[in-house]
Amino acid sequence: MENNNTDPKDTGQDRRHVGRWERYKQSWRKTAGWNKIMVGFTAVIAISTTSYACYERKQLGVMAGQLKQMEGTSTQTDQMIWLIRQQLAQLTKQATDTHELAAQAKDQTESTKDIADRALTQATATNELARQAKRSADSSERAINEASRHAQEALDESIKAYVLDQRPWIGVYEAPIIHWDKDGFRMQVVFENSGKTPAIKIINLGNTAFVSPVEIDGCDNVPPQHKGLGALAPHAVLKLIEQDTPQHPDYGGSIYKSYDEIMNGTKYLYVCGILFYSDTRGLIGSNGKPYTLTDKPKFLTTTFCLEYDRSVNAFGRCAQYNDMQ
Repeated sequence: MENNNTDPKDTGQDRRHVGRWERYKQSWRKTAGWNKIMVGFTAVIAISTTSYACYERKQLGVMAGQLKQMEGTSTQTDQMIWLIRQQLAQLTKQATDTHELAAQAKDQTESTKDIADRALTQATATNELARQAKRSADSSERAINEASRHAQEALDESIKAYVLDQRPWIGVYEAPIIHWDKDGFRMQVVFENSGKTPAIKIINLGNTAFVSPVEIDGCDNVPPQHKGLGALAPHAVLKLIEQDTPQHPDYGGSIYKSYDEIMNGTKYLYVCGILFYSDTRGLIGSNGKPYTLTDKPKFLTTTFCLEYDRSVNAFGRCAQYNDMQ
């Protein structure tokens, strides 16, 4: 059944004279309720759609701005990436250069070390050569010094041997008894220069004759005296007189008064003395060389000790104290 909402009294002529808005109003009034509801919903939908479209449009603008901003940010990011790549390339180049410099430095260090090692080896070899040269020089110096010492010793020995061969030598040649009994004692001590040069400045520092209750080997003490005896040529003799008589009691009669004891062996008779002398070259030292001004003078000396032997009625040498220096 068709629903006809048209007013029967309405005619087309009336509608023509009514305004368009009035017609809308009249049409709205004539519209059924559910249509009005549909129109309302449609209007709401249209408004909502329009509002959403406006909102979406605004969102689209915002998104477009964000897109542009993102595009700008992307450009900046690309630029930053490009810059980072440039820096990375530069750093890579610098690292490569640094590595090359390090390699060159290492090569230089190894080369320097090799030079230093060679220099050390050469220095060691030079030091060894120097040590060998020093040892050789020391050996040569020792050999020279040893040869010089031996030569000097040989020269000194030659000089000493020559001096000893040429010097004067004064020794006891004989000791004859001139008179010997209970009335007195008299004897001679004869000295001879057996050397090749004269003995000069002869000094008798002491001589004595004495009786001892015991037999002795030599003289311990000689009474000091100082008597110049002059000079003695080579192979010439010098005589000293020892006597003890009543007329010349040099020893207080102790000798001739002991005649019986000496003859029976209860006492012993000795004659001792010492001579100092020099030679024509001057004072002679113990090393055989003439003394210098800084040396302490040492005369040539002769010591003698004679013991009376009753079995032969003569004097012989004592075991000690007979020496020539």
